[in-house]
Amino acid sequence: MKQTILELDRRRYSGGIPLFQVFYRKAQDASNKLIKLLYKFLFVCARNKNHIEMSIDNQIAPGLYFAHPYCITINPRAVLGRNINLHKGVTIGEEHRGARAGCPILGDNIWVGVNATIVGKIKIGNDVLIASNSFVNCDVPDHSVVFGKKLTKCGVVELDDQDRILSMEEKPAQPKSHWCCPPFYVYTREDAQKVKDAIAQKKCGTDAPGSFIAWLCTVTDVHAMEMPGKRYDIGNLESYQQV
Repeated sequence: MKQTILELDRRRYSGGIPLFQVFYRKAQDASNKLIKLLYKFLFVCARNKNHIEMSIDNQIAPGLYFAHPYCITINPRAVLGRNINLHKGVTIGEEHRGARAGCPILGDNIWVGVNATIVGKIKIGNDVLIASNSFVNCDVPDHSVVFGKKLTKCGVVELDDQDRILSMEEKPAQPKSHWCCPPFYVYTREDAQKVKDAIAQKKCGTDAPGSFIAWLCTVTDVHAMEMPGKRYDIGNLESYQQV
């Protein structure tokens, strides 16, 4: 027997599902106009009690999960995919002018942390984690982790069209990006000796492994390579932000 969207939503919860979410799905599913109107009224009452701003016209695929379902805003024109996790204080809103005028489109399997904001005509890919307090107004590719402005202790690398590193700045005061990916550094024996000599001559920094790459790319060709598939880090968001 085919499950309803509400039943698929319920499967995401170990406890009770928020009442406003029940009425939201029932209002969308109702074919009788009077029943639909009743569920819409009940939805608005339950929604307002939790300080939720959303509409029964929102396009949200099955598997919606509200963790701490309070003070959340979802623009009626935003589109959300399957298995979306939304936490307290999240805003998914519209930008009214410029190249990004419009509302976000979110893919599947997305976790959005407390007080995160997603705005504008942008696309968030599948399997994405958006950390608490992040502000996102640009496209996000699949399998990404997005951090807020606290992420200031990571390196920013510039590549050419052959993936050769043109420059690398370790721990910039004003990072050019909020993207974070834990890198692996692979050295040849010859390059490892160059780095060792540079450290002895105090030509490069020693506070982080990225400092070696920042120096090495000024004296020889260093290339970056993207690793396919998912990556996992031993730790949690707090440890990431406290690198």
